[in-house]
Amino acid sequence: MSPNMQLPPFPTFPIIANCEYRTTVQLKNEFIQTFKYELDLCQFIIEIEKELAKFILPIDYSIIIHQNGKPIYEPYLNSYLEIPKHLDYIVRAFIYFNCNQTVFQLEINPFDKILRIKQQIFSSQNINQEFSLIYNNKKLNDEYQFISYLIPNYSEIIIKFSNRITFFVKYQNTVIHQYSIQPNEKVGVVKSKLKYVFKIPENQRLELIYQQTYLNNDELKLSYLQIKDDCEIEVTIGKIYKLILEDDASQQKYTCQVKQAALVSSLDNYGPFKDYNVSYYFNDKELDKNKHFEQIQNNNDINVNIKFKKKKKLITVFFQDEMKQKIQMEVSITDPIKLALQIINKANDPITIIYNDKKISIENTYAQEAIKNGSIIIYYLNQFQIKYSIAPNPQEYSLQITQQIDGAQLLNMISRNQKGLSQTFKLMLNNSEFPANQMVDPFENQCFRVVPTFEIQFRFLNDGKIYKEVFSIEDSILNARQRFSQKFNIPLNQLFILFMDLAIKDEYLIQQYQKKDLWICETIRVKFQQRNGSLLTLKYYNKNLQIKEILKDLLKSFSQQACKCLFNNQLVNESNMLKEITNQSEIVLIVDFLQDLQLIDKLKIQQEITVQFYPKEIVASIFSRYLRGNFFFYHNNQLIDTSMNFEDNHIQNKSQIYFEEFYNYTLESLKDNSQIQFQAPKFTKIKDAISPQIKDKYQEQFSIFYNNHQINIEKTFFEENIRDESKIQIIFNNSLIVIVRDQDHLKKFTAPSNQTIGELIKKLEGNPKKKLYSAINQNLLEDQTKLSTLSNNNNVVELIYQEDFNNQNTGYLPSEPIQMLGNDIQIIIKNMQNDDKSFEIVRLNQKIADFINQFKLKNSLSNITIFYGGEIVDINKTFEEINVTTNSEFEIL
Repeated sequence: MSPNMQLPPFPTFPIIANCEYRTTVQLKNEFIQTFKYELDLCQFIIEIEKELAKFILPIDYSIIIHQNGKPIYEPYLNSYLEIPKHLDYIVRAFIYFNCNQTVFQLEINPFDKILRIKQQIFSSQNINQEFSLIYNNKKLNDEYQFISYLIPNYSEIIIKFSNRITFFVKYQNTVIHQYSIQPNEKVGVVKSKLKYVFKIPENQRLELIYQQTYLNNDELKLSYLQIKDDCEIEVTIGKIYKLILEDDASQQKYTCQVKQAALVSSLDNYGPFKDYNVSYYFNDKELDKNKHFEQIQNNNDINVNIKFKKKKKLITVFFQDEMKQKIQMEVSITDPIKLALQIINKANDPITIIYNDKKISIENTYAQEAIKNGSIIIYYLNQFQIKYSIAPNPQEYSLQITQQIDGAQLLNMISRNQKGLSQTFKLMLNNSEFPANQMVDPFENQCFRVVPTFEIQFRFLNDGKIYKEVFSIEDSILNARQRFSQKFNIPLNQLFILFMDLAIKDEYLIQQYQKKDLWICETIRVKFQQRNGSLLTLKYYNKNLQIKEILKDLLKSFSQQACKCLFNNQLVNESNMLKEITNQSEIVLIVDFLQDLQLIDKLKIQQEITVQFYPKEIVASIFSRYLRGNFFFYHNNQLIDTSMNFEDNHIQNKSQIYFEEFYNYTLESLKDNSQIQFQAPKFTKIKDAISPQIKDKYQEQFSIFYNNHQINIEKTFFEENIRDESKIQIIFNNSLIVIVRDQDHLKKFTAPSNQTIGELIKKLEGNPKKKLYSAINQNLLEDQTKLSTLSNNNNVVELIYQEDFNNQNTGYLPSEPIQMLGNDIQIIIKNMQNDDKSFEIVRLNQKIADFINQFKLKNSLSNITIFYGGEIVDINKTFEEINVTTNSEFEIL
């Protein structure tokens, strides 16, 4: 098309664009690393977003592409004047929240922490008290990202409200009190209660600090402030003292600041005193460590001199063995831990100690390991440490175990070690299930994974039975397929898991379908082939699918409008299910696609008929649906055999077939009354139609008569008004019937009357030593002798074709030659392989074996079998003995 071509304002033809333009765009998200991605600018943006979601997300959430911080409202990226090189995108999940049986949906960012999502709920639902989020009976941790739980899109999460809020009152970085209160309490009420608890005078102001923010508005409720359970609230009260602390023994001094409302015991956490038991004195009087500094009467002087005495700090600890038996000891926090262990481990065996799930050194002191009063220290003799995590959390724990522990025992030890585990679990090591009866190898720090399990049921389509299986929360649909493949002895590629009649993707986690109706479906491998054996495609289908559904999928794959298929050379009933056709795991279906061609009238080229057909259908049966009458059909200028199918006629899809109507005629020879049936288009010249019909039998010129009138053979049948099923007569000009006997074989044909004996000998193409003799008087005929001088009254010339009589030992004496010719008859020989026919002259008293030998030599055949009346002929008999008459038909093979 020329670039200067101008289209009309209202074109009558469609213009279809089929283009593709790929470019690389940098995609950025605040939670995911920026990356480059190749995309098709001609693809809908919504399709690009779906592809991105599958590419970067572990679960099916939505992605929305932004440009300059705003969503893109154009359908394509190439809708812009300038193709963007940098794009932002956000990730969105749609989750249902159940608040006291009221369900609402929120669009959330899966990369937000649970705390941020709770704040979003506070704002959108006007909730004024603290709550927790529960999914599958498990509380979601505020500090975890939502996506870390792999909660599917459109899941339901329960909102659970707290009845009371517990918080710790912190003063000068020290927790001094635990407090529990109703969530709807106002800040002012909390301050009043704390002032009462700590006996703060009314004229002194008490301040509350939560998450580095002063709670100044006394009218606000704690729930509105979203104060979390088990949090810390810092208080500031009273006046501040500057303390000068002096060691009574060494006179070493330290300084620090305290508030009047602080407890004296708060000094124990001061650096120099942490590892000691310390007594404090003011004016030689020991201070009560459980009271506040207001017990000091210092006449409002901010500087206070306090003396102290310190001694080693003793704590009580418990040493617990693997049988959970405990030994109580009082120890100094500055002593090495090994001193106490020498009492327990008198044999001095190798020993391992654990504190707060962490292996610690026996060479360190209690203070160095931050061991507090009342702590439990676990010790193991001759043991080794393993690590484990509890799915779905990645946090690792340590556990000391003895040798000769199997998987079941280890799982029980972990369950005891992790209080509150109520589910069933399985043990994993290196991404494989660890057998219950297998011993744990004594390798340090092997990392096991404890995965919760659940029971789920499936219904098998083959037998309708329900099968219950146990899976873990990390198992995928592929794991389920693999298990059932082994269970039912079905190849993996023939077994699928269905939900709502659709196969579930292998990568999906099976826990998403825990309470769904799942089906196990066995498939059959269907190989689609064309009739020539070439493979179209190979697919797996549910054995309960109807054939019409399978063919619909096939047509969609190949963009075809219709087809039919065969199995074992039989047309398949499309209403049947796949399993009703075969019980094998694989089936081969032969497919014929519906094709079309253009049927064009040779006389009216612009008139076309669209014909639909299948390659193996008979041409005549299809064309008869579109045309009434007798017609010739042509493909690539070749006449089509309508008794054959389209494929054998080499007619393919989108072919052009030309047709013309023909009439049936009977051609009768006025010379011998023989008749020939033939067909010819009515617009064909009479001469061109008749000449091919007589060329093998008659060579001379001819004239044609119709209704006793001679007609012009240069005109058409239509011009001469010769109708269908008419009989026309033919007269041959100057022709003779020639009968030549060559030994026992007769040849009969026509020849011009002016033809010479020499010309006839060349036509016979026989032995050059042979000559032609008159059958009447056996005279040798000269080459220049004309046939017209030898004919009888019936225009018949009888000749003998053999070597010179003079060279024979005995003269040739034919007995009753004229009567002998009268015993000759014409028979028809039909070739059973190609239906070709030939006409032969034989004698009634001739043996059939002699004729067969002559026929084989004449036609260069090595071996033939001859039939008459459907039975093999006895070749030792004569033609007369088997009752042969003129034009009897024989068949040869």
